[in-house]
Amino acid sequence: DERLGSIDALAGQGLISADEQRQTRDRVLHEALAPLAPGERLGRIEELQRQGLVTDEEYAKLRREVLDSL
Repeated sequence: DERLGSIDALAGQGLISADEQRQTRDRVLHEALAPLAPGERLGRIEELQRQGLVTDEEYAKLRREVLDSL
């Protein structure tokens, strides 16, 4: 999602705090994944990680949330 890059750019410019960056990234990721079925969400999370768009921590958290929802 290109919004993740925009959020990171704002943080890099010092326009939002690290906490705001983390919260906004979390919201954007959840919005992007919400309409997908669990299998599709897991695939999308994998894709985002391969592209370097989510951190290892975000990856693990998102996967756990999907698996916990089953």
